[in-house]
Amino acid sequence: MDFAGLFKRQVLAPISGTDLRAMANMEGTDWLLAERYSDIAKSILMSLYFSAIFPTGYVYSAFACFIAYWVDKFCILR
Repeated sequence: MDFAGLFKRQVLAPISGTDLRAMANMEGTDWLLAERYSDIAKSILMSLYFSAIFPTGYVYSAFACFIAYWVDKFCILR
């Protein structure tokens, strides 16, 4: 969750003096596809690496991938 972006949109944008500043405060944060892919790959590879000593890591990894999918979908489509 982007609390700084939410604060800028809900608090700072309405009290900005000019339209240019208000529009600058309404911009979202950067979303990088490569960063998202690396996060998913990191989660999967870590679960594969530690699967011998922590077999439930597969479930946690699947859950993390599921959550990442829905969060990224929401961030792109809103």
